[in-house]
Amino acid sequence: MKTNKIVTIGDSRTGKTSILSRFMSNVFDPTHTTSVGIDWFSKTVFFTEDGQQRETKLFLWDTSGQERFKALTPSYVKDARVVLLVFDLNEPESLQQVVFWFQQAQKAQTNCTYILVGNKCDLERKCTAAEIDQVKIQCQSDKYYEVSAKDGTNIQTLFTDIGKELYKMNKQEEDNVQPLTIESKVDKPSRGFCC
Repeated sequence: MKTNKIVTIGDSRTGKTSILSRFMSNVFDPTHTTSVGIDWFSKTVFFTEDGQQRETKLFLWDTSGQERFKALTPSYVKDARVVLLVFDLNEPESLQQVVFWFQQAQKAQTNCTYILVGNKCDLERKCTAAEIDQVKIQCQSDKYYEVSAKDGTNIQTLFTDIGKELYKMNKQEEDNVQPLTIESKVDKPSRGFCC
């Protein structure tokens, strides 16, 4: 079974680290400085599926949006199951840059799900619905969430939905595993003598 690796990518100052901090610890730090390099966390999400309590462990990668780290995106995204394309709803340029981040991620040739995430929905919106829809199409993303790391809006929903989807994918992969059959050929002992 594959690791449930989830990678956040997007421009600097879009709130990638704040989204993960809100999810991991239910904390928002307005004085947080820009991330440098990469960091990762793990957390288990719990949910109900088919009337049963289920869980999925998520491995979350927080990447830097700084210019000098952009070329490393394909190596970060390698083996990811989900890529969160994060932009700031109040910075239209960060939305347009999501297309660049998507193209960088595509270089990893990873078969993964892309989810568009508009952060800072607690503030006045400057990105239009039409612009967001266009970027969704360009980034092959059929899922879109508006969240606020500051007040927690939709953060839990985003990661619980991801956990449910990964649970289903993992279950399907387990169900499709074929048992390994090993044929044993045992040679008959020869009738020779040994001294």
